[in-house]
Amino acid sequence: MEHPGLTIAGIIALGAAAQWLAWRINLPAILPLLITGFLLGPVLGLVTPVELVGEKLLFPAVSLAVSLILFEGGLTLRRQELREIGTTVWRLVSVGGLVTWLIIALAAWLILGMDLQLAILLGSLLMVTGPTVIGPLLRIVRPVPRVANTLKWEGIVIDPIGAMVAALVYTFIVHAQSGNAFSQTLWTFTMFIVVGSIIGLIAGFGLAYLLRQRRIPDFLVNLISLAFVFVAFAVSNVLVAESGLLATTIMGIIIANSSIPNFRSILSFKEDLTVLIISVLFIVLAANIELQTLLSVMTWQSLLLLVVIMLIARPATIFLSSMGTSFSLQEKLYLSWIAPRGIVAASVSSLFAARLTAAGVEGAEVLVPLVFLVIVGTVLLNSLTALPLARRLGVAEPEP
Repeated sequence: MEHPGLTIAGIIALGAAAQWLAWRINLPAILPLLITGFLLGPVLGLVTPVELVGEKLLFPAVSLAVSLILFEGGLTLRRQELREIGTTVWRLVSVGGLVTWLIIALAAWLILGMDLQLAILLGSLLMVTGPTVIGPLLRIVRPVPRVANTLKWEGIVIDPIGAMVAALVYTFIVHAQSGNAFSQTLWTFTMFIVVGSIIGLIAGFGLAYLLRQRRIPDFLVNLISLAFVFVAFAVSNVLVAESGLLATTIMGIIIANSSIPNFRSILSFKEDLTVLIISVLFIVLAANIELQTLLSVMTWQSLLLLVVIMLIARPATIFLSSMGTSFSLQEKLYLSWIAPRGIVAASVSSLFAARLTAAGVEGAEVLVPLVFLVIVGTVLLNSLTALPLARRLGVAEPEP
């Protein structure tokens, strides 16, 4: 590229324009952002992110950006919100996530004819929902607090869990030929939980202590908080791949529930950064897809997979997770429909697909366009129908 500085500036400017357009038409920004990325990359060939910044820099930068997004999401989670929805949330991110994963994997294997291992990996990539998409939807719809809090908690907590499961499946695929796949996968799982939790707890309580004791001057609070997030993420990831997402999410939850004096300043700063990061990430990741590969997944089988995800996997997950709780039928039906995928599915799929393709795993190149197809489909359908459905089911707050 002749003018990389101009290209980067153009991506930021187009991201800002897409965010503004989304605000004007009252839709989540992910749709215009993805369309912009598809136009710049696969369609017009104006931007090739790998050539722009290099593969060695692109994916680490994307991972750092996602860690900040999950930290910011963790900052919005308060313990008191779990009093009414705790049981449902924990089921959603455990048993519910397992159900979603298995149904999607089975559908990809039977409908798309994917290799079973890749189908299981695709299921793990799509078991997450998207807090970066759910947040804007909740602001538009304003559902009753119980529904809103359930969607928010699920979207943020399930992301590091989905990344962990994807990392485990990837580990199994890589070591499948060596005969020690199960032992390596079990070791990765154990270390993921241990390392991610310990790093997150140390960094979270350490930063909270410094902020409560006012050991950091006000003008450095945001910078040092950002440094804590990036260092915790990087150290955790060096020790165990993708465990940094768990560490930064735990960090955010600890800070949110520590009664620190600078909390509003930190949250506001991270929200502003997150908007910028999301604007750039979705464009860059969408632009990184090859046109031929994108067209190859535009089939009726892929659309049928989307139908299974939205009309079978999601309702099964919600009704199983909310069994025996006080959620009404209307609330369960609404939760069964709202499950847009977002930045974690996009970024993690891009990372693992690139690694598997480089390792010569056949069929890995279709993972990313399939994930993006599901992202676009779920976001488009959810954003167009979320408000009228909430009103129809009576789960939207009255107009102020």
